[in-house]
Amino acid sequence: MSNQNDFIPDGYEVPRGSSNYLRLQTGENRFRILSRPLMGWLDWKDNKPLRFPMNEKPEKAIDPKKPIKHFWAMTVWNCNETKIQILEITQQTIQAAITDLSQKKEWGAPWNYDLVVTKKGSELTTEYHTTPIPPSPVAAEIRQALLEARIDLGMLMIGEDPFGAAQAKPAAGAAAPAVATPPAAAPAEQIAAAGKIAPNPAATAVQQAKADSGIINAENEDDDLPF
Repeated sequence: MSNQNDFIPDGYEVPRGSSNYLRLQTGENRFRILSRPLMGWLDWKDNKPLRFPMNEKPEKAIDPKKPIKHFWAMTVWNCNETKIQILEITQQTIQAAITDLSQKKEWGAPWNYDLVVTKKGSELTTEYHTTPIPPSPVAAEIRQALLEARIDLGMLMIGEDPFGAAQAKPAAGAAAPAVATPPAAAPAEQIAAAGKIAPNPAATAVQQAKADSGIINAENEDDDLPF
């Protein structure tokens, strides 16, 4: 009779579904922050997120059972899954820990080192502990993956997909491509200048939110990266 321990191979793990967003799992979550945080306020309507700039906090939540929360959204490298993702943080303990580390001379900006957020408990008893890993350079493969992802975090403010939204810069000396119809994700001012439509307040809010947070996006230029 076969030994029951032979049923599952050593080291086997059930594959997880692929996602562009990092959800903190129970246990250790290790990642490297690759952008400044987009900050604002998070509300919910019909189970869909609504995000507002820092200076436009709603007076009250749409659903009283889901209070408005202050959020950070950042591009990260998920060390567990070895891929670029977006991490949205509403937990004040994690925000405070990262803020504290970034202000310490010994650590500085968190793109200089990995972070491990350990999640314990569940629901009302959930706890998060944030631990920095000794500084190390960002690997070349991570830098390349970030550039290829072309993430524009500001698209979160209008409910659009941030991946691939950042426009690649033309090569030096190359003529800008002719665009017959501006893409929907183009900045409102650019579209208005082209004489297509009037400025969109929502798109303008995207630009303001990024300006307020000092966002730096990877737009096919390695020099644009903050690390």
